Amino acid sequence: MSPEEIESARKEVRELCICRECPTWDECAKEIGFCFPGVGKNRCIRKDLGCICGRCLVSEKFELNQEYYCIIGPQKEKWGL
Repeated sequence: MSPEEIESARKEVRELCICRECPTWDECAKEIGFCFPGVGKNRCIRKDLGCICGRCLVSEKFELNQEYYCIIGPQKEKWGL
């Protein structure tokens, strides 16, 4: 991906992201879109309370197939980065 494509994808991820709706979400996190490379994991999470990554439009649009990106990080190979 070119730098422009990366920035465009990052913006789209932020717009479609449902991280803040997740039961595992922790308010101390400053980022959203943990499925996107470069965001990193949510180091605030203390307890797994369930995952909604599979319902996220980002997962569908970018053909992601994991869950708990906030805990395990992104599928870098899916982004071509």
